[in-house]
Amino acid sequence: MKLTVSGTGYAGLVNGVCLEEMGNKVVCGKIIPRLKPPPCTCISQ
Repeated sequence: MKLTVSGTGYAGLVNGVCLEEMGNKVVCGKIIPRLKPPPCTCISQ
């Protein structure tokens, strides 16, 4: 069975490894939110 585990903290990573050891194909992923873009440093004339 193909499974996806969202979050690779302590619980997610351990669950992913356990599921894979039982014969499943597992993909673990972590969502990293985008940072705010830097403020504009342009000088208006």
